[in-house]
Amino acid sequence: MPPGTVDSVLWNAMVVGLLRTTISGVAWYQGENNAAEPRRYSCSFPAMIEDWRAKWHALTDNATARHFPFGWAQLNSDGTGRQDYTNRTFNPPHPPANCGRGCAPAC
Repeated sequence: MPPGTVDSVLWNAMVVGLLRTTISGVAWYQGENNAAEPRRYSCSFPAMIEDWRAKWHALTDNATARHFPFGWAQLNSDGTGRQDYTNRTFNPPHPPANCGRGCAPAC
């Protein structure tokens, strides 16, 4: 597979086929694969959520709410052990105010 194409392959194989299905929300489980770049992920994740919401809303002829709930669970680990719980990149002292509304933290 050419470099830089993994994300599009996963998107096309696992998500595109569902875009015309009306949904009520998304539950996302994030693993540790991107643990080495948490700051990059904190910007790409909100962008992905916005993109998914726009696509689902448009491709279901507005039957899917434009701002459907997007819940997520993320592992609190970067693979180094107990100190992960005090790593403020992974475990901020004050979670963003918009966490309870189904949105990812702002960049």
